[in-house]
Amino acid sequence: MNREPGPLTLSEEDSRVVDVWAADRVERTLLLSEAQAPTDTRARNAIKGVRRVGAMAAR
Repeated sequence: MNREPGPLTLSEEDSRVVDVWAADRVERTLLLSEAQAPTDTRARNAIKGVRRVGAMAAR
């Protein structure tokens, strides 16, 4: 699917900035999630993945 950029289209760099910002917000609630399911590491792993991609883009 190839779309033309519109007024709300983000560049890859801007998208990664938003992703890292969202990971920061989600991380604030992580303790609540882990209290309910201490062995479920999916949320923490997802946050780590977003940060890794954001760090690679910053190079």
